[in-house]
Amino acid sequence: MKLSKYDLYLVGAMQGDVKSQTSLGYIYLFGEGIEKHYGKARMWLSKASEQGDADAFFFLGQIYYFGLDVAQNDEEAIAMFSKSIELGNKDAQRFMEEKNLI
Repeated sequence: MKLSKYDLYLVGAMQGDVKSQTSLGYIYLFGEGIEKHYGKARMWLSKASEQGDADAFFFLGQIYYFGLDVAQNDEEAIAMFSKSIELGNKDAQRFMEEKNLI
């Protein structure tokens, strides 16, 4: 039996693999092959951000910026985007510029 990307990321995420946690959060956030679930996305992305993953901070910033299953919060979004930029994520920089957050 072949495992899906979701299953593989879930196994890795549960074992603490930061890239798997970020990937699983992304899958839940954007509904990649499964139904969107912002709470689960936030949970996995938070775990990855605790390990310093730049992409996780970027996606968390989007959750707060758009108010996806949380209160919309520009201040929290900017903090997440800023941390992502500090860790080298160019997408977060572009996003903040496009949304006039900097």
